[in-house]
Amino acid sequence: MKRKIFKLHFVLLILAQLFLSSCDEQLEEVPLDKFSSDNFFQSRSDVEAYVYGFYPQLKQFVTGPFDSRLFHFLEGGADDVFIGVNRSNQAEQELGIGVIAVENGIVYETWTRFYSTLNRVNGLIELLPTFEFLSENDQKQYMSEAKYIRAFIYFHIVRLWGDAPMPLLPTKTQHDFLAKTPASEIYSQIIADLEEVESLNALPQSEWPGGGKERPTMGAVKMVLADVYMTMAGYPINDNSKWNDALTRIDQLMTMNYSLQGNYEDIFDVDNLFGDEAIVEFTYDISLDNGLGSQLQFLSFYKGPGSNKTRFGWGNCFNGTRSLASHFEEGDLRRIMLKDSVLWEENWISLQNPTIYKYVDKHNYGLGVKVNRTNNNLRLYRFADVLLRKAEIENEINGPGQAAYDAINNVRQRAGLEPLSGLSKEEFKLALIKERRSELFMELKRWFDLKRWHILAETVNGTLMDPLLDTRIKTISEKNYLFPIPFLEMEANPLITENNPGY
Repeated sequence: MKRKIFKLHFVLLILAQLFLSSCDEQLEEVPLDKFSSDNFFQSRSDVEAYVYGFYPQLKQFVTGPFDSRLFHFLEGGADDVFIGVNRSNQAEQELGIGVIAVENGIVYETWTRFYSTLNRVNGLIELLPTFEFLSENDQKQYMSEAKYIRAFIYFHIVRLWGDAPMPLLPTKTQHDFLAKTPASEIYSQIIADLEEVESLNALPQSEWPGGGKERPTMGAVKMVLADVYMTMAGYPINDNSKWNDALTRIDQLMTMNYSLQGNYEDIFDVDNLFGDEAIVEFTYDISLDNGLGSQLQFLSFYKGPGSNKTRFGWGNCFNGTRSLASHFEEGDLRRIMLKDSVLWEENWISLQNPTIYKYVDKHNYGLGVKVNRTNNNLRLYRFADVLLRKAEIENEINGPGQAAYDAINNVRQRAGLEPLSGLSKEEFKLALIKERRSELFMELKRWFDLKRWHILAETVNGTLMDPLLDTRIKTISEKNYLFPIPFLEMEANPLITENNPGY
């Protein structure tokens, strides 16, 4: 009976997931015919193939949150970039200026992709204890990986939407509805999952065999957990006790096998994937015709003059704002990743707004159907972020002492800037806010930072889009600290009766 229940639960889980999963993936997923066979899940390789399927859902070409969708939320919704007037997608335009309809398609895509992946992950968490063919170490490793991914997804959901459904078991039918769970409970679950992974200590310390850092390591677990605690110390929870919890994880990361890359520009070189300071990076493969080649490159290029010119991507979809361009201190070497002109048919074209070059694949740009796609990695967490978090936490707990100055000045030194000294606590915080923007622009950090500092609206309001082509300004309010729950979700789920305030 146990075997029959196991198979029924799993087949229902897979049938609910497959239509949302990509079948063109960098690592092969288990095919449909295996799910209904008598030989299903009989070996470690079956589990491994299933786990590999977590990542393609998150970074699927176009629709994956970590392909381009979260850039619309977190970069388009902040002050470093604007979504150009020549973009015809209404959903993109809404996210770019802060006037977001509940019917927004990108918001709905992101919501559904997060929850479909969660369903897959929850299925493994539920069934892993029944896999008698796995060793104890393998059980711990796969449980750790699954709970890390679950916590990672919920950490994004709770920051974007606040109160939200929190399934911890796989959905067996399309009618298994859940009401919203308070954000405080979601944070508690995130911490419980990550602290369990810490205690199991079953993941590689800083990289997988072969140098990979896409699948979670113990360093990644500590990095995300530090981020969770720092977020809880800020707005809207404002729990100051979490600074010490965050400091514990940051100090542990400081002793692990990470270091600053010598040259800032080299961090983003497509030939330097998983470099010295990489903690978490998502990978992409342009060789797959309909698979995981990323369109992140179009975030970096300017559309040339004339019609049907696609040599440099999809127009001014994500150009840097003049606010970002003028933000850098004189002599800051990181400014090189903003280009004020581009090469177009052997001529340099001056731009009113700079293009951002962090995701350029130098081996793959020019004319062709894959002009917007890249093999370059998405750097989600890296060691410079650790140092800046160390500086911020030390300042919050102890004021600007030597530990805070050492951390922030290490990052500034690589950028060619003079060390900071003699600042008050408030002056140090302002310098830290500026430093994080200079170091981490276009790395999915700015919106989250502005939110936890509770300065999102005052910082973003009034940001000019394009001084020549697009005279709009970004206009947001307190409601923009959360995104709307999608209209289609509310229509389908009778237990969600109220949207977020203001929507």
